Amino acid sequence: MTFFGRAGHTGRADRWSGLTTGMDTEVLALPSEDSLPLPRAQQNPQEMFEQNMERLSALLDSSPCPAEPERSAASSWSVREQKASDRWEEARPYHLRCLLESEAVGKPLCCFCHKPAVIRCRDCLPEQWFCGACDMHNHSKRPLHNRDSVVDGFFKAIPPSTCISRGETGIYATHEQDRILPTMPAQHCTCQVPSFTVEAGKPVILITINGRYDLHLPRYVCQTCLQQWAPDVRDLVRSGYWPASANASPIYTVDLLNTFQELKLISPGFSRQAFAKLLEHRTLCAGRSGQINGDALQRSFLEFAYASFEKDQLCCDTPFTCPACTPGAVFTKDLRAKSRS
Repeated sequence: MTFFGRAGHTGRADRWSGLTTGMDTEVLALPSEDSLPLPRAQQNPQEMFEQNMERLSALLDSSPCPAEPERSAASSWSVREQKASDRWEEARPYHLRCLLESEAVGKPLCCFCHKPAVIRCRDCLPEQWFCGACDMHNHSKRPLHNRDSVVDGFFKAIPPSTCISRGETGIYATHEQDRILPTMPAQHCTCQVPSFTVEAGKPVILITINGRYDLHLPRYVCQTCLQQWAPDVRDLVRSGYWPASANASPIYTVDLLNTFQELKLISPGFSRQAFAKLLEHRTLCAGRSGQINGDALQRSFLEFAYASFEKDQLCCDTPFTCPACTPGAVFTKDLRAKSRS
């Protein structure tokens, strides 16, 4: 008996076996189970970190890195400050040596007659060395210069009224001479051709930024009509002074009052007594003596400030601006008030 169906089934099985054999050859090319990477859940965190670091290192090594520019001294404030401190520290011994050498008197000669000098005046630079005669001739009209005596072998500050002369025996001696307050020449006579001499008049105290000076008001004597007069308040104000009282004694320089006003604007807590002590200290350092009344200075300053304000109003000058009322200061005050609230 012939079974056609079985034979047919056998043929189909052979055909399927051939297909299966072809598929097996392709499956052999796939990776094995051991070579496949493990899922992230099954990997060790330490191994993952090491792999990532290796990849990052490889990327950094492969990419070109530009050279880091050198940092200059101007790019950092701390570096500049350190360099400045180092320079000052290196130059400190040289500066000390220069300061010590400046105190050496030596054997200077007068800048005018080339005789041995006895006076040094730095306010007359570059001609700062004077003998006794040349000092009296040049400083009789310059009483506000600070001078130093070198007779004793060192620099010693002396007041403007002290003069030094050399006797017949070669010994230097000091003597006092009246010094006249420098003012503008004022003519109070009606002579057409004025010819007058200047003499020392009433004593007056002048206070400048360098301290106190004991001087004399000039007294003018006309050689034609023999009339005598002294400068009044108008002449003093035109010469750059301001009276401390109605009788014009003592008097202050306008520069001193302007300086005091600027200090009060910058530092409102700066007291007049401290300013007076500063002026007294500068007086002693210059070889002069005398006290300075802080109350009189305050009163004269207030009168000067009022007169200056009225003058600016009449001359249409720039009005006074209060630093505490400027927009920036007001804005700062508002911020402080809000921060406190």
